[in-house]
Amino acid sequence: MSYVVGPKKNEPAGIDMNDFMKPEPADPLLLESDKQKDIEIINEIMEQHTTLVGVIQRRRSSIQVILNYCNKGQIANAINGLTMMNDTTVVMDTLNNTFAKDFHVSGLNYEIIANLIPLASTLVHSKYEAHILAGLKTIFNILKTHGQPMRAMKTVAVGRGVDLAREERL
Repeated sequence: MSYVVGPKKNEPAGIDMNDFMKPEPADPLLLESDKQKDIEIINEIMEQHTTLVGVIQRRRSSIQVILNYCNKGQIANAINGLTMMNDTTVVMDTLNNTFAKDFHVSGLNYEIIANLIPLASTLVHSKYEAHILAGLKTIFNILKTHGQPMRAMKTVAVGRGVDLAREERL
């Protein structure tokens, strides 16, 4: 019988950590040029920082509007607000943190579902994987909860005349 002895704690297993370190240049001018490049990169990042902060603040304020509607129980107004904003990042953030996680999907009525499906469909057609997954999860959870009743509504035999109750359900 043979046993394998693992490395001691806090010691790498046969790895020389110096292999991962950047070698010091022999020429001091090269070291100075590396510092200049680093300073240029930092300055570029700092210039773009204010833009990033502005984008995040706009997203936060848009999501806050939707959250206010949700806190008041006005889900239909929240979905209408998402539609009017026409911002896929806000739609993704909202759907990914609510309906994609099966949060209160059972409480949706068919009118809200009819407004929600196009938003999720927009995410599914996105080029970003996170958007696609949020859209697919949202649609999956809606169909998992409401799919059977929706199919049953469509297959009900229609009698003579206008069935106002059926028209209202559709």
